[in-house]
Amino acid sequence: MKKCNLLKKYGTLFLLLCMLGTSIYYSMPVMTVSASEIQPLSDDIRWVFKIENGKKYKRLYNYTTQTWVGNWILVG
Repeated sequence: MKKCNLLKKYGTLFLLLCMLGTSIYYSMPVMTVSASEIQPLSDDIRWVFKIENGKKYKRLYNYTTQTWVGNWILVG
C-alpha cells in the first residue's frame, strides 16, 4: 500500500517537472515594440462643445481620422 502511494507521488512529481521543463523550453521570446508600431484598434471619438448665441451645442469628433461625426445637437 505504501509502495503504491510512493509510486503515485513520484510519478506525479515527474510528470509535473516534465511539463514545466517543456513549457519553459517552448515559451515565446520577448519582443520589444516601439510606440510608432502600435496602432489603435478603435477610433478615438469624443464630444466637442460650443456656445453660440447663448445656447450650448455638442457634436461628435473623430480624433483618429480628424473628421466630424453627425450634426450639431442643441444641449440646452
